Amino acid sequence: MSDSYRALPGRLAPARVPALARCSESLLAGIVVLACAFETRRAGPAEPAAPPPAVASVIVSSGFVFERAPFASAHASTIVETREGMLAAWFGGTAEGNPDVSIWTARHDGTRWLPPVLVAEGRQPDGGRFPSWNPVLFQPSAGPLLLF
Repeated sequence: MSDSYRALPGRLAPARVPALARCSESLLAGIVVLACAFETRRAGPAEPAAPPPAVASVIVSSGFVFERAPFASAHASTIVETREGMLAAWFGGTAEGNPDVSIWTARHDGTRWLPPVLVAEGRQPDGGRFPSWNPVLFQPSAGPLLLF
């Protein structure tokens, strides 16, 4: 594992996960080998590629979710189609890694995106805060919308 790895809140220190480090390095090496094998296998007479679908048939809507927000920086967006329409989420705060970084969402009402709403922050019972990072939205076919 790289010496540049820093133990962050919520992460195990590298000394506690040597097997995991070896596993992840082996996994990465395996992916590289598979990618090389795939490329080698593909080398040869190229078959004609199917034409790409027309862009107009793929894009449903285009535009900004927000133009002004109560945070300086945003990153790691996710979007999902729910029973009530589209919902986007991202993390936003003063800068990535700062304790004020929280999860925000905005819902599309069918005609426009509604203003961003704070939905999760890293407040701890002792009053401290940890940044909330990389949201993932998932809407199962049955059941409530999930935010990871």
